[in-house]
Amino acid sequence: MQYKQLTSEEINRRIRLRKKRRIARRKRRRRFFSLLFLLILICSILLIRSCNNKSNSKTESNTSLKPLLSEDRFTVCIDAGHGEYDNGTYNENLNAFEKDIALDISLKIGQILEKEDINVIYTRKDDTTPWKSQSDSLKGRCDISNKNNADIFVSIHCNYYDDSPNIRGSEVWCRFKDTKDEKLAKFINNNLSMINFTENRGLKYESEKKLYVLKNTYATSVLIELGYLSNTKDTKYLKSLEGKNKCARAISEAIIKYKDLINEDEQQL
Repeated sequence: MQYKQLTSEEINRRIRLRKKRRIARRKRRRRFFSLLFLLILICSILLIRSCNNKSNSKTESNTSLKPLLSEDRFTVCIDAGHGEYDNGTYNENLNAFEKDIALDISLKIGQILEKEDINVIYTRKDDTTPWKSQSDSLKGRCDISNKNNADIFVSIHCNYYDDSPNIRGSEVWCRFKDTKDEKLAKFINNNLSMINFTENRGLKYESEKKLYVLKNTYATSVLIELGYLSNTKDTKYLKSLEGKNKCARAISEAIIKYKDLINEDEQQL
């Protein structure tokens, strides 16, 4: 076989062609490795971000769990009216003071509610108060309820009527009709009337008299006048252990009934 002898020009052309092919292969390899490096870099960044997000979300869920646990627990603020230097109303003959009756019944209510796993906040637990004036006292009681995000605020009091010792009866105050406050007030009023120790004077509203603690608390709020210390029968009953226990039980069961009703309504939403 005879081989054709290549001219120098053709040899040079073939050399140039080979160089071009080598350069092209190098470029393709460079592009491939560049793309591969870029892909690895992107994947690494995405993986790091994903890990950070999981870590952050876990931290956020853990840190947010604590307030949720306390906020989810139903909270009742019980306000025993008056206290310390402020006796409230009183029956001198029977040595009965509103501040003492209100405190005893408030503590009994709290004990019953705590057994139902309800978080109970008190505006006072003994015959001392941090407030030195009536205006500070009223504001302070509202602040305690508001700062603790209470679901219910219940203020316990006794009534008095100067003009006649024959006036007697329990009454429950709320601000307006057709509200959650009124619903709670009705439950309490019905339960107290079932004890049948005095007359049922029914529900009272802000249109009859404005009450500071009802207006300035964020919670569902009621004020209970258990009876008249100007009336001997009311006073004797409210001062007795039986009377205190039955009133505390009636009010507690009304609060629990209201709580259960609210929970049912929320579950249906």
